[in-house]
Amino acid sequence: MLKGRFPFVIRCLIGLVLVGAGYLAIIRNVAAAWSKADPVSAMSVFGGDARVMARAAQVMMERPAANGSQAAAVALARKALSRDGTAVSAVDTLGLSAALAGNNSVANNWFAYSERLSRRDLPTQLYLLEKAVNDGNVKEALRHYDIALRSANDSGTSLLFPILRNATSDPLIRRELAQTLRGKPIWSSGFLVDLVRNGPDYSAAAELLLDARRGGLPIEPDLDETLLGNLVARGETASAWQYYKSIHPAAARVLIRNGTFKSVGAASTPFDWQLVPGSGVSVELGAGQDDRGLDYRLSPTVVATVARQTLLLPPGRYRLDSVLREASQMLKSGPYWELKCGDERSLASLEMGGPIENSKKFSIDFTVPPKCETQSLALTVRASDDVQGATGLVDSVSVMRLQ
Repeated sequence: MLKGRFPFVIRCLIGLVLVGAGYLAIIRNVAAAWSKADPVSAMSVFGGDARVMARAAQVMMERPAANGSQAAAVALARKALSRDGTAVSAVDTLGLSAALAGNNSVANNWFAYSERLSRRDLPTQLYLLEKAVNDGNVKEALRHYDIALRSANDSGTSLLFPILRNATSDPLIRRELAQTLRGKPIWSSGFLVDLVRNGPDYSAAAELLLDARRGGLPIEPDLDETLLGNLVARGETASAWQYYKSIHPAAARVLIRNGTFKSVGAASTPFDWQLVPGSGVSVELGAGQDDRGLDYRLSPTVVATVARQTLLLPPGRYRLDSVLREASQMLKSGPYWELKCGDERSLASLEMGGPIENSKKFSIDFTVPPKCETQSLALTVRASDDVQGATGLVDSVSVMRLQ
C-alpha cells in the first residue's frame, strides 16, 4: 500500500514546493515592480527585500529633503549590501555619497565594482562617463556613452542625445564618435536623426556624417535631405555645398542641376529639384520624351509652386532660358519661373505660355548683385478656370553667364 501511494506523495510534495516557489516568485516580482514605482513606500511591505532596500536608498540619496537624510540612505544601502552583495542600486548610493563628499578614490572604487556587477546600470555609466571626460579620455568617455545608450530607455536617450549633439562641435570628439558610429551601435540611427534635426551645430554634424560615411557607414537619403535643408536655411552654404558635393561629385556649383528634369530617384535636397505636390497638384520628373521634362497638372482654380531649386550663382550677368513643350494656358496667364536671392530680393521673373505648336523657348537676362550668395529658382503655375485645370510640360531650364 505504501509502495503504491509513494509516487502520489512525492507528486504532492513536488506540487507544494512548486506552489511555494511560484508564490515566492510572484512576491519577488511584485516587490521589484513596486520598488521601481515607489521604493520608499514599498519598504513598509517588502522591507526585508535587499533590492527594495537598495532602490529606496538610491531614491533617498537622490531626494534627501523629501525622503530623509543622506546618512540614512547610506545606512540603508549598507544594510542592503550586507544581505545581497550584488544590489547595484546600493553600490550606486555608496558611490554617489563618496563623490558628493569629495572622496573620489572611494567613489571610483564603488562605481568600478558596480560596473563589474552590471554594465547596463545607467547611473554607473554616467559617473564613469563624467570621470572619463574630466580625465580628458575621449575614447573612454564614448565607450561609456555607447554602453549607456545601448541600455537606455527613451528618457535616458532624451538625456544623453542633447549632450552628445553639443559635443560634436569638438573635432577630437567628432573623430572618435565617427569611429563609434561605424560600428553601427543600436542607438546610432536614432542619434543621427536627432542630430540632423536639432543641431545645434549643423556644420559639425555634416563633418561627422562625412567622416562616418567615408568609414563605410551608410547614411539614409532622408538624413542628407534634412541636414542640407537645415544648413541652407541657416545660411551655412559652404558646408552645405561641401556635403552635397561629397554625395554627388559630378555636380556643378554655378549651374542649374538636372536642367532637363531627368528622373533621378528620390533625391530631394535644396540643390536638387524639390517637387511640391499638394492638394489638386500633380508634378513629375522624366515625363516627356527621352525620360526628360517636368510634367504638371493642377485642378481648376488651384495656383501652386510646383518645383524649386537652390542655386549658388556668384555676382554677375546671366541669362535664364526655359523650353516649354506643352501648355494649356496662354502667355501671362500660365506658368512662370521666379528667381530670388536668399533674402527674398527678386532677380527675375520669366513668363511662359501658349500657343505652342511643338516647343517654345523663353528667355530673360538678369543680374546677381553682391551679398546674394544663394538664390531660389521656383516654377509657379497660375490657376486656370478650364474644367481640365492647368497642364503643361517644361522640357528644360538653364542659366548661362553673360560676358
